[in-house]
Amino acid sequence: MSYRFFPFRRVKRPTISDEGSFFILRPSGSYKTNCATMLIRGDSPILYDVGSGKEVFHSIRSVLASMKKDKNDIKYAILSHFHPDHHTNIRSLKKFLPNANMICHKKAFNTLLQPFKYNTGREKIFERRSIKYSMISWNFYNRIFISKKIKYYTVENDPLFKFGNLRLKFIHTPGHNAGHLCLHDLSNKILFLGDLVPFTPWIDVYSEAVDDMIYSIKKLLDINPKQIKHSVRSHGNLSDNAKEVYEWSEERERFERYLDLIYDSLEKLPKILKNRPLKINEIASRILLNEYNSYNKYMNVFFFPPNVSWIYSYLLKLREEGKVEKKKNKWVSS
Repeated sequence: MSYRFFPFRRVKRPTISDEGSFFILRPSGSYKTNCATMLIRGDSPILYDVGSGKEVFHSIRSVLASMKKDKNDIKYAILSHFHPDHHTNIRSLKKFLPNANMICHKKAFNTLLQPFKYNTGREKIFERRSIKYSMISWNFYNRIFISKKIKYYTVENDPLFKFGNLRLKFIHTPGHNAGHLCLHDLSNKILFLGDLVPFTPWIDVYSEAVDDMIYSIKKLLDINPKQIKHSVRSHGNLSDNAKEVYEWSEERERFERYLDLIYDSLEKLPKILKNRPLKINEIASRILLNEYNSYNKYMNVFFFPPNVSWIYSYLLKLREEGKVEKKKNKWVSS
């Protein structure tokens, strides 16, 4: 199979949206592979993610100028998780924002230092190209993302901090990524979801990923609804005109349906595999929605298909429970 790789041009120009208590700095390129950066208003503005591409910093400067602040006023950038579209700009952070340092979850930082420690199962998926992938990944993390000029502050559990006039709660929500952080702006009743969104097409493959996702969804559903007016996605909802901001009551209902879908898939899988060994792609076509199966062809080249990430994570959980087993390159009920 042949692929057409990324063209050396931007698909669209980056845009800025003023949402009152925060700004959405939309990326150039598709929302499938690029995230938005959030800039939260405050005595000292806070970034949620730094994105990828130098145009993000130009957008930040533009917003700061409109607020009558400058690049030195940003002291912290909070990282939702270590996926390239959210953190590639770390390497250039000090050049554009000299006073900014990073805050992330401890597990995310450990992933940065030891990129394979929290990727249980990935080596099996990349069996045919494991050597090449390992060499690229190690070079990628060490040469591009680790900068001695930047201080990294790590958090655990769900701490509450006060940044000037802002009260921000860090909410550890693993699943999409083991070190994923949502950010709850209690001052303005805004919940920044990062990539923990209903029906996310991607989940990092590790043995506890599905359990972590269930845990994280329940954690968000347990938050007092009166404490949240709106939730914000880091990737606009492509099925709804790339919309990022929703009333929490509406997004909360989606999370409830999402949780039901996960439980339903876990129940269906052993039945589908009973006396019928299937490959992962064959399982995906029976379990997942069509849009998962063809989400983005470039991810098939550089990572692996989103549908495979979900199915493999389901299978790892069910194998731990003794409900399925792998025979050669196929899976079957135990």
